[in-house]
Amino acid sequence: MKKETMRRVNVLAVLNQIYNHPQISRAEISRQLGLNKATVSDVLKELIAKHLVVEVGEGESSDSGGRKPLQLQLNADYAFTISVDFGYHFIAYMINDLAGHTLDYERVATPTESPTQRQEMVRQFIQAHLDRPSVAGLAGIVISVHGIVHNNQVLYSPHVKMADIDLHGVLTAAFHVPVVLENEANLSAIYERDFAERTTARNNLITLSIHHGIGAGIIINNALYRGRNSEAGEIGHTTAYLTPEGQEASFEEICTQAALFRDVKAACQLPTLTTAELHALLAAHDPNAERIVQRFRKYLLVLIRNLILSFSPSVVVLTSDIITEIPELLSGFPEQVTTITGQTTNVEFSTNPYTGTLLGGTAVLVSRIFGLHRTHSTETTVESTDHHH
Repeated sequence: MKKETMRRVNVLAVLNQIYNHPQISRAEISRQLGLNKATVSDVLKELIAKHLVVEVGEGESSDSGGRKPLQLQLNADYAFTISVDFGYHFIAYMINDLAGHTLDYERVATPTESPTQRQEMVRQFIQAHLDRPSVAGLAGIVISVHGIVHNNQVLYSPHVKMADIDLHGVLTAAFHVPVVLENEANLSAIYERDFAERTTARNNLITLSIHHGIGAGIIINNALYRGRNSEAGEIGHTTAYLTPEGQEASFEEICTQAALFRDVKAACQLPTLTTAELHALLAAHDPNAERIVQRFRKYLLVLIRNLILSFSPSVVVLTSDIITEIPELLSGFPEQVTTITGQTTNVEFSTNPYTGTLLGGTAVLVSRIFGLHRTHSTETTVESTDHHH
């Protein structure tokens, strides 16, 4: 291996040790990586000079009463990332430091703005936050897209109109940093893999994201599975059942927020329906509303079973604004599904439905730009501002 390549490998290895084990000593790094102490010290000298790593306090002294070793940690303030959720009728923004801590979070309703106006809102938000105190400034931008994204191009986005705008081009030209567009369900899955506090194994999991559409983020052997053209996970378009006339009814027509509201409105003969009104109908045990919700639950369970039997994940995590706001939608829903061999797969609800995708975006940027990846030998948690506007 070329000397420079070897050095780059060593730098990344040392940096990842520090990223995953805050407050680690030089001796511990060389033990974990099997590198000699001189190499580790040499690499650390470079990382400290670049302000990527800082030395903190003193560690535990050795039994022989020697000097306590200095501990090393990632300089979280070295740079910051900005994640944007380009949602249906809203835009959410999050700014994170290099360690994944949330520095700022905003969610803005955009019920009437055009795609071009929304694109300009994103540009202005980023512009207004460029001068945050840090060593290297803004490291990168990630946009969570409710549609199919392949190589930063939006191929399909039926619910959030994006055909006339070029977020990647506009933001790259404006800020000259890496800009990544990624599917929202994929980012949810990355969040669940890297950040969520979880007792079940994370290397095979599926997130089921239920909004205006329904999509799956699939982690297989610790890696995001995209499929050809990044089209994997478009499970809303799979067939739930055939009507007596032989028409196909898809899960998207039954198990999405839009379908649920449409069907309850029709069943209860209402001109409009708000979240609060749906909540009230269920609290009053309205038979028409309950019938539609039972159907919603029934087919959601069919879809989850299909996913579990197809991919055999250790856990399926549901994330949905409407279910967060009306948990009764899933009352009585099973917490586990049994597979053919009698194994059980947990069905869980995301602990972070509003900002999980944004934190997943941070993980993508930190991985792509700095080569930092979470390992789960020790569980790491992230502070997140889980408030909702």
